[in-house]
Amino acid sequence: MAENEELRTVPEEGEEEIERPDSSLSALSAQLQQDLIFEGLPTVEEEEAGDPKLFRLAQVEIVLQPTSYQRNSEKEEEVLRYVERFRRQFYQLYPTRRELPLCPLNECGVKKFICTSIKPTQLPYKELYSAEGCAKFVSDHITYEPLFNPLQTPEYVPSPTFVLENQVGDCFDVSMVLVSLLIGVGYDAYCVFGYASKRITQKDETMWTLTTLPDEDQEEEKQGETEVTANPYKQLRKAPLESKFEQLQKERAIQEKEEERKRNEEAKARAEEAEDERVTDEYYGKRVHCWVYVRAGKREVQDSFFVEPSTGSIYPVSALNDGSGGDVKNPLYHRIEAVWNNRDYWVNMQVCLQLLLTRSFISNAFEGRWTFAFGN
Repeated sequence: MAENEELRTVPEEGEEEIERPDSSLSALSAQLQQDLIFEGLPTVEEEEAGDPKLFRLAQVEIVLQPTSYQRNSEKEEEVLRYVERFRRQFYQLYPTRRELPLCPLNECGVKKFICTSIKPTQLPYKELYSAEGCAKFVSDHITYEPLFNPLQTPEYVPSPTFVLENQVGDCFDVSMVLVSLLIGVGYDAYCVFGYASKRITQKDETMWTLTTLPDEDQEEEKQGETEVTANPYKQLRKAPLESKFEQLQKERAIQEKEEERKRNEEAKARAEEAEDERVTDEYYGKRVHCWVYVRAGKREVQDSFFVEPSTGSIYPVSALNDGSGGDVKNPLYHRIEAVWNNRDYWVNMQVCLQLLLTRSFISNAFEGRWTFAFGN
């Protein structure tokens, strides 16, 4: 008999059978799953459901993670108890409100107050000292992944470190990274939880106006022309007797007409898309999304603006109704439920049946029309 084969004896008469633990792999894995401290980790069934985020989280080696990721300190436990009381009181008063992402699970399956997962960081690169630079870095280096369920907030929101290591994340993950960088360089930045259009949540850039790169053949022809004109033996031609001012006015008029034509075409395309999206998208106005809000005041920011972390696009709040950030009939962002940073969590209490992301709507933030968790 092999040494590793388990011995099984037949009980004699009058002798009770001794229960031996089942050494099969399935029973062992089930026992380990029951004994795991971190019960929040995704199971194999959840991995096989098709959510790529759960698959990445299942590959995490908990032992190698920092201790603060594996368990909560006494202060963090006290914060969680306080937030839980806030959540219960809020839903007793407003039972019809959507469940807020207050304490999601991190990559170790541990509940963390979402504000504590924002880590203000200033990296030693001058390109990341501006909001545009931070937005471009995040959109270029982190692959955006739409929410697996577009109608629900994610159960897991890993740390910015985990997102940067994997270079992939959904709107909540990417927003947390971007806000950490913006706060680290002095901006008054917040994560925004609300609802957005399908083309924003799915990162559909087919309607965006892109600048085309110059053709290589045209560049070579231009270089050849400059080489020919540089010939010192070539006879120079007299310049035509034309007014430079009149020529400049003609060019400016042509350019203005071309820009007006493009604006009209884009406005028409947006209007057609808005009508189609309202009719064809069964989840219109219900798609959960998270983006970034930078408030005016710090870093000489004159006008507050939104940042779409998936594309790095910046939309000034004052320009939301001029078509560049989506008009009232065709908004990019629909409604706001809550905002948070590394200090506090605010819940929107304003009546917003339609999206009115105007300056007056945003200016009411933190001024009596928002309820907060801590009041910092």
